[in-house]
Amino acid sequence: MISGSAGLRARLGSVRGDQLRVARRLAAAGALARARRARRPALPAGRGPHSSCVIAPAPPQPILVSDQPPGGPPARLPFSVVLPAYNEEHGLLVTLEGVREALREVGRPFEIVVVNDGSSDATPRLLAGCDDVRVVHHGENRGYGAALKAGIAAARHPLVVVMDADGTYVPAAIPRLVAGCDAADMVVGARVGARVHPTPARSTVKWAFRQYAQWLSGARIPDLNSGLRAFHRAVPERFLTVLPDGFSFTTTITLGALLEGLTVHFEEIDYLPRIGRSKVRPVRDTLRILRQLLRVGARFAPLRSAVALAVPLLAIGLASGLRHLAQPGGLARGDLAWVAAAGLALAAGAVAEQRVRRRRDLAAAPPAPRDVAA
Repeated sequence: MISGSAGLRARLGSVRGDQLRVARRLAAAGALARARRARRPALPAGRGPHSSCVIAPAPPQPILVSDQPPGGPPARLPFSVVLPAYNEEHGLLVTLEGVREALREVGRPFEIVVVNDGSSDATPRLLAGCDDVRVVHHGENRGYGAALKAGIAAARHPLVVVMDADGTYVPAAIPRLVAGCDAADMVVGARVGARVHPTPARSTVKWAFRQYAQWLSGARIPDLNSGLRAFHRAVPERFLTVLPDGFSFTTTITLGALLEGLTVHFEEIDYLPRIGRSKVRPVRDTLRILRQLLRVGARFAPLRSAVALAVPLLAIGLASGLRHLAQPGGLARGDLAWVAAAGLALAAGAVAEQRVRRRRDLAAAPPAPRDVAA
């Protein structure tokens, strides 16, 4: 037994010795690599180790008005106007000329970015003749939201204005919206002017969506999905995981900003008849907007979303139960199932709400100080 133990200790000692030798070799190799990197000449500014690789400088951190001290961010920030265009040969030049005229004396730097979202008409040819416009081309149609995201990514300035290129919005409102961003994270052009005349069916759907969004956010929302708005670039960057590629982009960013406690202002604007053919498919796009509303609500306001689901379930269960109580058989199992489903929805919403509040508290907390070695 003694000799066996001694042999085991000898083998363990040999293994440990091998491990120490491997560790020393790894440490020596790491030190040699660091020494070589220190002796390597610095790369020219903006270039990678290969001549074909260009390293873009890190962009400045985006600023939100809601995150600033009372003094707020610097005023008169430059801005980028982003116009998504998909087969807009009839309204594009009219819109661009209106933007140029509205910004002729705006008093701050700006640029115009047009995203050609796979147009098959004369839109690309018209854009080729606009020397003062930066153009982003999509090889195929990717959707309204995808075009907006591409234009925002290409924008060079900290403020962004998005507007449709179909002649429906009055560009003269842009300076007013941009000026509002000095005190707000996002300024939405609310289509409630005297020249706004939507159809009855569209008004009914928009009213229902707006009521649900107001219930979730607790804020008054004159226009949920206006296509003319100005905002700090940090606003869409905060919602990249939920911003869709379709027409519900504007609905999502409005509701998301309100639910996250950002500063959102609304400015009254007019809305004109469209130039050219509309790309909106009423049934499909309405269902997609409804889906996005439910998704954003579950993500950022789960308890209120659960209440909106639990109330009709509970009402159905109570109504069915009262009807069955008046009959000889009494309550049915289905009645209790409706009530139980309402309770489960509320419980799930309460748990999710705690997680959302925890995430917001962590995001709002200042970073922990780091210990600096002497």
